[in-house]
Amino acid sequence: MQLNIDQIEQENGVYTLNYKAGGPLPFTEHDIVLLHADGYFIGSIIGLTSEQLRLSVEEEGFAEAVQGSLEMELAFSPAISIEGGPQLVQELGGFPSFHKAEITKAEVSGKSVKLALNTPNSAGTIKEVIFTFQEVSEQEFTPLADRNIIEQIDFRYDGGDMVVDIEGETGLSGSLICGGIRAEVSSNE
Repeated sequence: MQLNIDQIEQENGVYTLNYKAGGPLPFTEHDIVLLHADGYFIGSIIGLTSEQLRLSVEEEGFAEAVQGSLEMELAFSPAISIEGGPQLVQELGGFPSFHKAEITKAEVSGKSVKLALNTPNSAGTIKEVIFTFQEVSEQEFTPLADRNIIEQIDFRYDGGDMVVDIEGETGLSGSLICGGIRAEVSSNE
């Protein structure tokens, strides 16, 4: 979807864009979107009205790349595609990149992969998130190490499947293709 940008403001990695579009945007809060401007960026929708869009974009240079227009496409909708996604978003205060989260457990059983990780919510409280990836058709992971710290986790669609890429800062890294994702969140205090 093409947006004509009237104004863009940035504060602490959050961009507020005043825009005009040919109709309502087909996105919801917490959707992960691909942003095409003078370069490619990945963003997470924080807020959305008929004239204003608030995005979290971690890559540098986004504001400079947007020169009057921006093309957006949906990469992943956690609230729709993850069973327990709305609760995950509520408990964590948004859908994070899981930067600096620690993988504490990884189990592969048939066509299922389960990952347990500790991650802070928006208030700084550590929460345990257990992801169960179902109907796994492909998976490749490096071995677990003593510490398994995540740089980021990317979720995206590929046809009717979901692709999950885990970039490790230390320890486990890898990717998988699955047909379903379930998430459970609990306090880890």
